[in-house]
Amino acid sequence: MGKKKRNPAKKQALKEQKQKKKARDRAALLIVSAATLLALVAVLIAASLPRYVKIKPTEDGRYYDTGTGLYYLAAPSNYEPVRYSVYKPYGKGGGDFFYPITGQDTAKWLARDVYGICEVYYQEDITLPTLEVFKPSTIRVCVDGEKVAQVVEITDSDHVKRVVDAVLKNEAVTLPTESTAVYTLRITSSEYTWLYYNVVFMVTKDGNFYYDRSTKKAVAAGTLVEEYIQNAVKEYETGTDTGSGTAEAPT
Repeated sequence: MGKKKRNPAKKQALKEQKQKKKARDRAALLIVSAATLLALVAVLIAASLPRYVKIKPTEDGRYYDTGTGLYYLAAPSNYEPVRYSVYKPYGKGGGDFFYPITGQDTAKWLARDVYGICEVYYQEDITLPTLEVFKPSTIRVCVDGEKVAQVVEITDSDHVKRVVDAVLKNEAVTLPTESTAVYTLRITSSEYTWLYYNVVFMVTKDGNFYYDRSTKKAVAAGTLVEEYIQNAVKEYETGTDTGSGTAEAPT
């Protein structure tokens, strides 16, 4: 029998088919590997993202912590946290973050920043301290705007007591509708060190007034706080400001 003749064209075609099959297999393997890698990256990213507790408002005005099962109440607007952990949110609800108040247990106290206004939330079994039991320590006289600017701090214990006694004991009056200046008196506490109790101080053409947003009570204020402000401004303008945040106490 004669030798079978080779067909070069057929051999080349078979070779090309094998090469194409190998290329398809490699491409399929690359696609599977890429998809697996992307899935792994997505899992790692999801695992690395911070997870916030969901805090849901209820129909009765409370706030429910889905992580602990605790309920919180919103404090009146005159309560404010001294400091809170803005870079480490605790939970999220209603589009806003809830933050730990510095030094306090999140099971008891939370802060919420709403359009630059910081609110206090407290576990429903806690009784908020009223001004009567707040044990005031100092009063920080501030101008509130996009940023809070402290004008002066009242540290004289007798003067702090005079302001607080006036807010609590002076006869209620009607608050004027117009003012020439408005300040926030951030009252600090020796016991509730993480909270401010805020009182509004208004300067008007009819005199000065304190207004407590919690009790809705306005009273005549006298000139004590105004004199502190005037002394602080004078020290700043004359270059005698020591940078301590205080000013010469009125006599």
